[in-house]
Order: sequence, then structure tokens, then C-alpha cells
Amino acid sequence: TIQFDYGQFTDAVSKYQSFLQAAPKSELAPLAQLRLGICQIQLKQQDGARTLQPLMDNKELGDQATWWVGKLQRILADPANAEQHKRMVQAAIVTFGRAGEKSAVLAKTDAAAAARHGDILLDIADAYTSIKMFKEAAPVYESLAKDASNSARAETAHERWAMSLCREGQSAASDAACASFLQKYPQSMLKPSVMFWQAENSYQQGLALATKSD
Repeated sequence: TIQFDYGQFTDAVSKYQSFLQAAPKSELAPLAQLRLGICQIQLKQQDGARTLQPLMDNKELGDQATWWVGKLQRILADPANAEQHKRMVQAAIVTFGRAGEKSAVLAKTDAAAAARHGDILLDIADAYTSIKMFKEAAPVYESLAKDASNSARAETAHERWAMSLCREGQSAASDAACASFLQKYPQSMLKPSVMFWQAENSYQQGLALATKSD
């Protein structure tokens, strides 16, 4: 619907619900149900998971339904509650992993699924980062940084690759990632962030030398 495409999710919810009530057996019903669930999740409504649950094993739409259930799990993770936050993010990582497996199968014959697969991997890496699992995030970011199929995503992943290596304490590796980023994306809007990680790397290396001297 126009409402969905323009982010008018509240209006879209009512229209998709009306369509599903009027034509539950329509060949468009599964897509309408997927869009309804996505709208509900965009509105941070837990009903979204219940809407998408029946679609998670759908051959064509299962990867998207599973991915968005994972997104809801991340949305519901409360940063103010450390234990709950970590538990919900870990659950989201598992769900994202299942979505990634489904999209990888579809990607063999579906270009859109191939693009989604990379986006799902980025969500996995970002979820790891949100609970400070930088060691796990770094190789995922690296693979996306080297994926030429989506230049914008590769640029974003490259900066986060440098960040995760820095946060993991791998200063030399992070410096190398920073250098390759600046060479590849000299005009990037992310350049200031990469320069910050370079500074952090120098700071960490300086601390390490000072500790050895003591």
C-alpha cells in the first residue's frame, strides 16, 4: 500500500487487516500478512511476532518474517535492564541466524534475497556489538566490508569493522582496517569516526608501551 511505502504504518495496519478479513484466501494474503507484521513491529507492537509466526516457514517469505521477528526481539531489549537486554539480544542473534540461513537458500535464484542476506548479516554483527561481543562481530563486518554487491553497506561495515577491532583491543588490525577505509572512501561521511578509531588505537598502543615500561 501507499501507506506502507511512505511509512504511514498505523494507517497501513488497519488497511492490511481489512484486506485479510475480506480476502483471507487471496494469493496476496501471505504478502499482506507479512506487511502487516512489519508495520506492527515498526510501531513496536508485540502483536507483530504473532502475525509473522505462521509465515516463518513460508518458502518465499520465511526469511523476511523470521528477520523481522528478530528485529522485534532487539527492539524489546531494554538497555536499562542489563540481564534482560543481553538475553533478548542473544535471542535476536539466533533468530537473525535462522533468517540468514533461509535467505541464503533463496539467494541462489533471487537477487532480492541475496541483498537481504547481507542486511541480515549486518543486523547480526550490530546485535553482537550492542552486547559488546566485538570478537564475534568483527569477522561479520569484515565479510560485508569486502562484499562489492552493495557499496553503501560495505562502507558502513568497513567503519564498524575498524571499530570492533579497536574495541576488542586489536589495535594493529584496526589500524589496518582504518587505513584501507580511508584509502577506499576518502570523501566518506564516516571518515571522522574512522579517524577517531585511529586515535583510539594510538592511545591503546601508548598505554601498552607505558605499562611495559613500568
